[in-house]
Amino acid sequence: MSTGGLKSSGGICSDAVLVGGKRRLAIVATSALVIAGLLAGAAGAQALPPAGQVSFSEPSLSPSFAPDIEDYVVRCQDAAVTVQGHASGGWQMAIGNHPFRSGDFSETVPLGSGRAFVVTVQQGGPPLYRYHVRCLPNLFPDYTFKRFGPVSPKFFALARATLHYAMIFNDDGVPIWWIRNSTWNFRVLPDGTLLWYNPQSLQFEIHRLNGSLVRVLRPVGHPPDGHDLQFLGTDHLVGSKVPQDHVDTSAFGATINSSESRSKNEKIASYSLVPLSL
Repeated sequence: MSTGGLKSSGGICSDAVLVGGKRRLAIVATSALVIAGLLAGAAGAQALPPAGQVSFSEPSLSPSFAPDIEDYVVRCQDAAVTVQGHASGGWQMAIGNHPFRSGDFSETVPLGSGRAFVVTVQQGGPPLYRYHVRCLPNLFPDYTFKRFGPVSPKFFALARATLHYAMIFNDDGVPIWWIRNSTWNFRVLPDGTLLWYNPQSLQFEIHRLNGSLVRVLRPVGHPPDGHDLQFLGTDHLVGSKVPQDHVDTSAFGATINSSESRSKNEKIASYSLVPLSL
């Protein structure tokens, strides 16, 4: 899991950076590669709509609505969704392209994988508060999110290699960027580009947020190990796996030769750092 490289200020461009602070979800590209950029800027310093007077829901909405959470996802299965809205105390709500309404009501919103709609809230006029809801792809991995306490990282990067997804979540547990591709060891680099190991081409790759390839990284003279890559100064170093038999691992708590305690066909791997060919 990676938390580095996502910028805390700045603008969005064609190869977007992720912007912290108040968040706005914007789809930059769709299809197999889906990009969500975060646009800075809030609707002024006014207080948020009070809890209980404004809310909306849909059976798959994640997370549940809260006035201070602006980004949400649903699992629409490439079909329209019915959103239940509530607005009271002088507040009005517009769901998707539907007009502002008050009270308890529902609206049907056309939707598809990677597509999004906006729920807009106002109290008689500006400021407008916008909540962004986006549909996950049908094969997007199942996940759960639970916050046990305050966290400093605003974003978290992880991959589900068996399902061919790399994802970035914000600190509300909302997936804001993803790509469906063969990826291991997915992380965000300090310059905002993305690094992953491609098990099909057996190489590390650096990509922009729009998915375009920046460069490939291959170790010199050794097969790469997809579990780790380290950058030390200006030298690019990669963990290289070298199988060895009969390795003494007693220093790490083992009481017998580790290779003998495993299957006959399995060997212990030692790791060395080797230069990369850029």
